[in-house]
Amino acid sequence: MKILFIIPTLGTGGAERVASILANYLSENNKVEIFVMEKSDTARYPIKDKVSINEAGINVKRGKKIKVIINFAINFLRQRDKLKSEINKFKPNVIISFLPKADILTASVKKNCKWIGSERNDPMSRSSIERNVLNLIYKKTDMLICQTQKVADYYLVKKVKKTCVIRNPLMLEEATPFSNKENYIISVGRLDKQKNYPMLIRAFTKAKKTDKFTEKLYIVGAGPQQAELQNLINSLRMEQEIMLLGRKSNVRKYLNKAKAFILSSDYEGLPNAMLEAMDAGLPIISTDFFTGAAREFVDEENGYIVPIGDISKMAKAIEELLGKQEEQLEQMGVVSKQRVKKLGVEEISQEWEKIIRVV
Repeated sequence: MKILFIIPTLGTGGAERVASILANYLSENNKVEIFVMEKSDTARYPIKDKVSINEAGINVKRGKKIKVIINFAINFLRQRDKLKSEINKFKPNVIISFLPKADILTASVKKNCKWIGSERNDPMSRSSIERNVLNLIYKKTDMLICQTQKVADYYLVKKVKKTCVIRNPLMLEEATPFSNKENYIISVGRLDKQKNYPMLIRAFTKAKKTDKFTEKLYIVGAGPQQAELQNLINSLRMEQEIMLLGRKSNVRKYLNKAKAFILSSDYEGLPNAMLEAMDAGLPIISTDFFTGAAREFVDEENGYIVPIGDISKMAKAIEELLGKQEEQLEQMGVVSKQRVKKLGVEEISQEWEKIIRVV
C-alpha cells in the first residue's frame, strides 16, 4: 500500500513527532512518503531511509498582516500545484494530513484515494472562522482521527460522521527509582502564550512563600516569551528557585530526576510532554483544558487538575503535592506510569494501521 503523509513542516513539535513515528513504523510493510509544505531549517525527528521526503521548499515569510495574507495565497497556490503533481506521480492509496494547513491543502486537490484527517489540537482555541472552515473540511474526510473522546464527540455534533480516537504513541522507558530523584519539579514546553508560564511562575512563587517545601521549578523549552518570563522571575526575586533551562535534546533525563510534572497550558490537544512525564513515573498537576486529555489521565490517585489560569488553585495544588511523603509521591508516579503503558509505539501504530486498512 502507498501512504502519503502531508504536513506543514518536519520540526520538533508534537504533531511532527507523531507523524515521524507513524511513517517509520508503516514504512516496514508499505511504501511511505511525507510531503512537507514549507521550507524549514529546524531540527527534525529521525526518519528512516525507507521513508521518502518530498519538500515543497516554500519559504513562509512573516511581516505585516496584508503581506502575510498575500504571501499565504501565493504559497498556497504553489503548494497545491506541487501536491497535485506529487499525488499524480506517487498515486497513494491513502493520504494522512496533519495540522490545519495540511488539511486545507489536502481538501483543495483531487485525490482519487482515501483521506484520513487528524485533529491534533483544541478546536476551541481557534477563531470561529477557522472552526467553521475545518468543520466543513473534516466532513469530506473518510476518517477523522482525534486524540480524546471529548474532541471526537465535538466533531460528531458538527456532523463529522466518521471519527476515531487514537492516542499519541510513546517511546516507553523504565522509570527512575524515587530514591534517585533530585530536588525539583518540572514543566516542559514551548515558551509561548499557549503554555501560560506567567501563571505557573506566579503560582509557584505563591506556594513557595509558605515555606512548606524546598523543591525548585525547572522549565525546559525555548520560545518567544523567554526574555519576558526571565524578567518576571527576576522581578519576583525567584532567580534561585525557578530556572529556565532552554531547549534540551535529552528531556527524558530531566523528567527522570524530577519529583513531579506541571502543565499550565490554556489549551492543548493531547500533550506529549504530560504523557512522557507519566511514563517517567511522575505525579501530574495539569490545567483543565477543553479537550479533556487531563481528565482522561489524571485524577486524585496520581495528581491534581486545576482551572485554567487560576493562580491560587495552582499554588494550592503545588503546596499540597509537595507536602506529601516521598512514599505517597512514588505511589502516585506508579499510577501515572500504569495509565500510559498501552501507548507504546507498536500498539498505537497498529491502531493506525487498522484504520488505514479498513477506511
